[in-house]
Amino acid sequence: MKWRRNHIAELIGNTMFIHGGIDDFGNVISESWLLDLNCLRWHRVDIKGPKMALAHHSSASAFFSDKRNHNSFTFFKSNDVNSLAKNRKFKNEGIYIFGGIDNDNKIRNELKLLKIGKKVPELIFPRTEGQPPIGRLNCSLNYCEELNVLILHGGKIESQEYLNDLFMLDLETLNWIKIIIYDSEPVLRADHTAIVLNSKLLIFGGTNANNFIGSDIYFVNLSISSLNYFRYFR
Repeated sequence: MKWRRNHIAELIGNTMFIHGGIDDFGNVISESWLLDLNCLRWHRVDIKGPKMALAHHSSASAFFSDKRNHNSFTFFKSNDVNSLAKNRKFKNEGIYIFGGIDNDNKIRNELKLLKIGKKVPELIFPRTEGQPPIGRLNCSLNYCEELNVLILHGGKIESQEYLNDLFMLDLETLNWIKIIIYDSEPVLRADHTAIVLNSKLLIFGGTNANNFIGSDIYFVNLSISSLNYFRYFR
């Protein structure tokens, strides 16, 4: 496997999945690889569906934790664990991918889904409802199990304009929802990192049009009763 930058990576069972990125010649690549974390060996992954050369894209793996944490769950094999969250359903589970730039230097805004748990993973383009986010580079994308949603934040567009918007994708209905923050407007940013922890989206670092963003941490309270508060944490 050749080295790369600006790719995506997801932990699935005892493997790390990576896709795309930019190689040492500046080419946007479409390869997918798995690293077996038991023996530290790389394996090329063949994917059914259209080739997907992307870089600067974002991803999130969406599975209920009782399935994700089951020892029979692997990249190529699903399991029949019945989720304890019986009142919630997935339209499709898998690795969701958004944004990025292709090998024609076009910024993408399609939502893509890599369906795993089968001998040959399959890439599909799920049909969504609502107004989707505009195409962008280097945003964050996270899965919140409590709400069963994807959360997309920030990034930048072709004009190098930085974004601070916040979207949710309901994974039962595949409906995009733009979240309006009333307490405090988020900072314009891209190239940042974010995680979901204890029903909060924690956002750190990144860049804006002027400089690197400082070491303060922003968080969004994702609990259903407090979703409209955007808070700031030092």
